[in-house]
Amino acid sequence: MSGSVKNQDLIVGPVFPDGIKTFSEFSDLGKALQVSPLAASMPSEFNDPDLVSINNSIDQHGRKIAEFISSQYKPELVQLILINTQRTVDARFSNYIKRSLIELSGSKFRIIERPNAIGIEGYLSTTKSNLVLITSSDRAFLLPAIDKLYKLRNQKYRIELFGHPNWMKARYLSPEKMQALNTRISASYFVNYKAQNVKNFVARYRDEFGLEPSEYSFKGFDTAYYFGLLIEKYDKQYADYLVKEIYTGLHNEFRFVKDPKYGYRNTGLMLLRYQNFELQPVK
Repeated sequence: MSGSVKNQDLIVGPVFPDGIKTFSEFSDLGKALQVSPLAASMPSEFNDPDLVSINNSIDQHGRKIAEFISSQYKPELVQLILINTQRTVDARFSNYIKRSLIELSGSKFRIIERPNAIGIEGYLSTTKSNLVLITSSDRAFLLPAIDKLYKLRNQKYRIELFGHPNWMKARYLSPEKMQALNTRISASYFVNYKAQNVKNFVARYRDEFGLEPSEYSFKGFDTAYYFGLLIEKYDKQYADYLVKEIYTGLHNEFRFVKDPKYGYRNTGLMLLRYQNFELQPVK
């Protein structure tokens, strides 16, 4: 097994983090790169310089939001409120946002941090735009918080909401309320079903398999197509061009940077907002 793996040019998988760790630890890949196609884990968890992480990790999502805020708003014209439950996963996302905002703006944004939306009106401004960031994706916490903000928005407050990337799959969120709150979220996955290349893929997938392509179908195709092109073009030297070749796929962009300790990370990441009561990329 180890011999056959060692002789391969590229290894895709395993899919889950534990499998990646085990495989990396006990397999001699030689000069082959190992692709992590789905795991959103921090590359530092694997400590593998030959690992290619396709999916974006939570620190990248935090920075994406911070980049948008720091580039689109003047600190003196906004009130920035961060709702952080202090649960481990929520606090981690909050910390990445805060750290990136401080780095990008030179601490110009004043961040008001609250554990929930109770009494939040006491921290909102009636003269500035209120940027409210909620770092939780817990349904029981999220629904009353959004209801509260929606009611306040219908009074005298200008509110713009930023949320967790997992909101994209939260079907229980009201598109009407989310659009009214000018909601934006970062995302590493979005498929434009109106695009011709997507239409072509869906049609061929239906013909081949007799069913609709899933999220994994789009991700699998993009990963295979991208690396297939690289190997066809550069043969065994394909790894030298990983950071140079940018690919716009069906579901995301592949734009890699290399860390000498943690491998290759995809920096392709989108910001989505509600338009016509559905999520669309921010141009």
